[in-house]
Amino acid sequence: MKTFYREDESMIKEVPNAGKLAEGTDYQIIRLILKPGEAQVLHRNQRRVIFYVINGKGVLQVDGRNFQLGMGDGAEVMTYEQRAWKNIGEEDLELLVFKFL
Repeated sequence: MKTFYREDESMIKEVPNAGKLAEGTDYQIIRLILKPGEAQVLHRNQRRVIFYVINGKGVLQVDGRNFQLGMGDGAEVMTYEQRAWKNIGEEDLELLVFKFL
């Protein structure tokens, strides 16, 4: 797994099974898959993000609060809020990530 650093020097790790589906001058749409038990490192993003759960269930942690989300649920996370996903189900957690640049 690779480690990257943002302009604000916060660290992020490359997430396997993530793929950019579309990109414009002011947005990106990303498909993210987390295997059962897999979790992201808590991180900040310089962009507003909307998540949509396509399949599975997980916990989205945002600034110390936990939200359990499942198929068909969505959540908006504002710029610079700390966030991380964890797959709490027995199947892949599949997300669409709408990132506003």
